[in-house]
Amino acid sequence: MNWKTWILLAVLSMSAGGCLGGGDDGDGNAAGGGPPPSPPPPPPPTGDSVGGLWIGELVSEVDDGIPGPIFTQRVRGLVAETGEFFWLLDDSNQQIFGTFEVEGADLGVEELPFWATGNPDNWGDFAPLGGKVNERVSLTGDFQSTWGWLEYVGTFSLAYDELYERDSSLEMLAGTYTSTSDTLTIDVEGVLFYQSSVDGCIGNGSVELIDPDFNMYRLAITVESCTGSEAARNGRTLPGLAYLSDSGDGAMNDVLEFASGITISEAGPFDETIHQHVWNLSVQR
Repeated sequence: MNWKTWILLAVLSMSAGGCLGGGDDGDGNAAGGGPPPSPPPPPPPTGDSVGGLWIGELVSEVDDGIPGPIFTQRVRGLVAETGEFFWLLDDSNQQIFGTFEVEGADLGVEELPFWATGNPDNWGDFAPLGGKVNERVSLTGDFQSTWGWLEYVGTFSLAYDELYERDSSLEMLAGTYTSTSDTLTIDVEGVLFYQSSVDGCIGNGSVELIDPDFNMYRLAITVESCTGSEAARNGRTLPGLAYLSDSGDGAMNDVLEFASGITISEAGPFDETIHQHVWNLSVQR
């Protein structure tokens, strides 16, 4: 059989059976294979990371239309890569905690955060308005807050602290930390034990890594045996965030600070009060 015969047979075969491997049936469908596959969906929008250690201030005033005193409070912000946050105010008994959401550079919240104190009955809300994230640089924006019958408006401005750039590990965290009245021990598995010589509190819990590239840990402590005003903690598991810093006397990563907050009770049908409790602690090894 010569080469001309081979070509003739190939042409006849294609005419009878169509082009091998598909083609178009004239309606935009792949021949013999149904409609072409849909293009993959676009990736979800990604926002700047809000994670970090942040230092700055809140500036606020009563929103009653009458010029009044301006309140300025220093803030240290612990914000995980997941958006969980605890902002510690210069009053060691105050805290703002919740979860941030970021779309692009816009800063929002998963639900209205709480502005709480160590007194479970004394709390407010914190509603960021028009907040912005400049990743690893700044958090800025406006906010509203309600405490009892008073409405407040203000601004927040926080700058990034590069201390957050340190790695994290349970081995690095492990040790015994103390203050004048507190002892906190963490082992290399992340098992935690806490004891206070002042209010009798005993706590057991655990610590876990969030992202080993950053200096932030997630913890949870179940507390018992507290007396006095701290009895509100008894039987409760307080979630929180922690990080390591330096004491300034030549050692590194020898100071642990953590912040935790919890909703003790929600508003009931005949009681609109929501009870919150916060706990901030700084200890050194």
